[in-house]
Amino acid sequence: MFGKGLQTRGMHGLELNAGEAEAVAMMIALASSAIDEATFAHWLRENV
Repeated sequence: MFGKGLQTRGMHGLELNAGEAEAVAMMIALASSAIDEATFAHWLRENV
């Protein structure tokens, strides 16, 4: 599932530069409200 998400992003000209473990940890943190959307957005901008 993770790989498919990266493949879809690649089709749109974006590539996630973070490792899989870090990306999953950030998505879990966002989903569990451990971080807010602004923090996730900042991390995402830094990693694409």
